[in-house]
Amino acid sequence: MAGIDLGLLPELSAVKQITHEDIQKEMTKVGKLDELTPSDPAFRVILSGSYRESLLRQEADEQVRSVVLATAHGSDLDNIGVTYYRHVDGTPVTRLEGESDEDYRLRLHDSPGGLSTAGPVDAYEFHSRSAHPNIKQALCTSPRPVEIVMYLLGRDGNGVVSDAQCRLVESYLWNRRPVTDKVTAISAVITNYTVTATIMQVKNPDPDSIMERARVSLNSYLSLQHRLKGKITLSSLHAVMMVAGVDEVQLTGWKDVVCAQHQAPYCTKVTLTFGGWAGNDD
Repeated sequence: MAGIDLGLLPELSAVKQITHEDIQKEMTKVGKLDELTPSDPAFRVILSGSYRESLLRQEADEQVRSVVLATAHGSDLDNIGVTYYRHVDGTPVTRLEGESDEDYRLRLHDSPGGLSTAGPVDAYEFHSRSAHPNIKQALCTSPRPVEIVMYLLGRDGNGVVSDAQCRLVESYLWNRRPVTDKVTAISAVITNYTVTATIMQVKNPDPDSIMERARVSLNSYLSLQHRLKGKITLSSLHAVMMVAGVDEVQLTGWKDVVCAQHQAPYCTKVTLTFGGWAGNDD
């Protein structure tokens, strides 16, 4: 089944949001109070009514978001999973211990692939991620007929999955595979790298906050790329560190990291240095 990146969906707007001022204008128009002034007793009624309506609109919009897979969080997401998503044996797809909203949301989205008993890629990958809370990603390959190799990436540390957890995944898949398939689970091979960069800024009163925003943006990107077949390129690093206030990013000793299907990149150290003001030779 072709996956959909839920993060790329347009923002859900189930209930139209209207500004406080626009609601006031509509109320004065309906009530034919065009000459209303702040000293008029009716002004406070309209003010409180428009404020109350804006709150109700926001609350209604949030309630709709709470029952949609792409926007639900916490217990609302748990209820969606238990109510609408099932394993092949009929049991609900529940949240694993310590599983974040985003990881659980992705697993729910991928769960229909696990309903097949014919051994497709989606089913193997979904069941592998459901076997243990530490399994962050699973990639299914078949080097030979009826032979399945699952590459696993963990959440803990640099992503290496222990032998015990690999055997646990194999055991979990045993009763969920076609009987002719031989399944082997293997930990991902981790490719370590470091990022060293000098950041030139447009002259401003708070360079430290800009450096921090660049660091946060970089770390978020590196975290997303910690996956099987991950790729970190020079152009992408420049892009994520070019936050507001940054004029230029200079990377030192960088070589693009491109991983194969059994590999995952992991950043061991980030060093960002303030390089001064752009266009200033002092």
